[in-house]
Amino acid sequence: AVDTTGRKLEKQIKTAVKKGINYVIFIGEAELAEARFKLKNLDTGEEETHGRERIVTILSDKRRKHVLPNASETDGEDDFDV
Repeated sequence: AVDTTGRKLEKQIKTAVKKGINYVIFIGEAELAEARFKLKNLDTGEEETHGRERIVTILSDKRRKHVLPNASETDGEDDFDV
């Protein structure tokens, strides 16, 4: 989800935590210019900077582990789009 309310960043993050959102991505002018974005894990507070492809991989892996906790029980195909 994208928050376009104009609220302060701290309030936006608190709302994300209340909604059970695990990760947020910070996209500003500097990030767009460098094509590297800050990804913050709201559970651990850990913040990393990565390119778009790496962020997609990280989030896909986390979702796969969450949605498909035992991959050996599946046919190897994803049931979702990223």
